[in-house]
Amino acid sequence: MQERLRTDVVVVGGGVVGWMVAHRLAAAADLGVTVIDRDLVALGASARSAGMHFPTGRTEVVREMAHASQIFYETFAAARPALRWRRVRMRVHAPTAEPRWLERFTRQSRVRPARDAGPVVPSRPERSAFDVDGANHADVGQLARTLATELHGRVARIEGVGVATITERDDGIAFGLTTGDTLLARAAVLAPGPWAASPPFAPLTEPLGVRTKRIVALHVAAPVAAEDAAELLIAEDAFLLPIPWLGAWLFSYTCEDWDVDPDACVGGVAPAHLAEATALLHGLAPSFVDRVRGGRVFCDAYSPDRAPLVAPVGAGGRMLFVGACNGSGYRLAPAIAQAAVERLTHLLPSEIAA
Repeated sequence: MQERLRTDVVVVGGGVVGWMVAHRLAAAADLGVTVIDRDLVALGASARSAGMHFPTGRTEVVREMAHASQIFYETFAAARPALRWRRVRMRVHAPTAEPRWLERFTRQSRVRPARDAGPVVPSRPERSAFDVDGANHADVGQLARTLATELHGRVARIEGVGVATITERDDGIAFGLTTGDTLLARAAVLAPGPWAASPPFAPLTEPLGVRTKRIVALHVAAPVAAEDAAELLIAEDAFLLPIPWLGAWLFSYTCEDWDVDPDACVGGVAPAHLAEATALLHGLAPSFVDRVRGGRVFCDAYSPDRAPLVAPVGAGGRMLFVGACNGSGYRLAPAIAQAAVERLTHLLPSEIAA
């Protein structure tokens, strides 16, 4: 191998989380930053993400992260009118007998009875509908590419090159690349998305309990109007999202297909998953069933407690793993990036501003 590439911080993973980390580092530090990805920018999970931001979280920490990210996106999108980003109405369908579901929403959310009905079957006695503030929606692939474009000249980019080995040495962290080169960094942020449990990251993430799950969503060719609301179904752990630039709705449901190889997660929606998702959709929005026109399949990494990870890995204390976002990479990326930079202040304190 030729060791001719050096950087202060390497960010492994060119999806929305990786580029959000690079964006925050470029703003906070006088460092050489290099983002490396096995493919082109945002062609992994970010390209297939629903891009839905719900103001929710299983814990108070995650709810605070969701709110911080919401504030970031409001400001970021306002300065970039070409970005496919929008605030979206959200209608929540929740079990009437389980009022604790309200605890999942951020303190800033305003929950009140729904003022109208959408495509979901009108609320049954066991289910109530509410309008909740604070949701937004983005084209995540475009967002990541926008970050990468704006960082041109300040952050180096290596695309179409994978990481084969990771070796901690006295003089830094050596990343053996699939080109045969070695990239030497003083510190590293690993943001490999659904490849978190794959080589060469698996030895580092295994102690964290990271697992990979298949995500399946259907495309529904039903008309989309500006006033349409996203429909979040608490009990079913599913949602319906109107996407203006797609000209269709997205139906995302919980596919319990675990420990999937993300490289094998290709080829479109399998018949079994299509049947499973369609059966659930039939009970929720039967008028949409005959309008299903395929969908999207990808993978994401999950943590044991369903909270995103910003955790030191390796023996030398110079690497951070960020991710295992549990399907919420876009939703929490700004807050995850901020937490990563704060962690890096302890690794490279002289270069990163407080």
